[in-house]
Amino acid sequence: MPTIDLFGRTIGLLQKSMDLRMQNHQAIAANIANVDTPEYRAVHLDFETGLRRALAASRREGSGGEAFASVEARVIRETDPSDLGDHNSVNLDNEMIALAENQMLYDAATQIINRKLGGLRYAIQEGK
Repeated sequence: MPTIDLFGRTIGLLQKSMDLRMQNHQAIAANIANVDTPEYRAVHLDFETGLRRALAASRREGSGGEAFASVEARVIRETDPSDLGDHNSVNLDNEMIALAENQMLYDAATQIINRKLGGLRYAIQEGK
């Protein structure tokens, strides 16, 4: 018996995106917290490539939101230290920009999920 996927790819993609953005937030916060730590190498997460691949695969295969469960963030540790004497690779300005961008994309995903669920709620209540 086939299962019914009420949300399709959208909710699965957004849910995984939000999970990964939360991990990204933690990585960026760690970078900011270590801005003055000598020899610290900034960490960045690459997950958008994996999400794009999973989305393309789910479209080809006609699968729903479960296609995104296996997407993981790839940790990239910067190897290029600054020219300062402490050899720290954190650029505070870049990290603050990345933090703001990550937060905006997380908030956007939250709003889209809320609208999807609102539409479902409206349908359940028969438009009342």
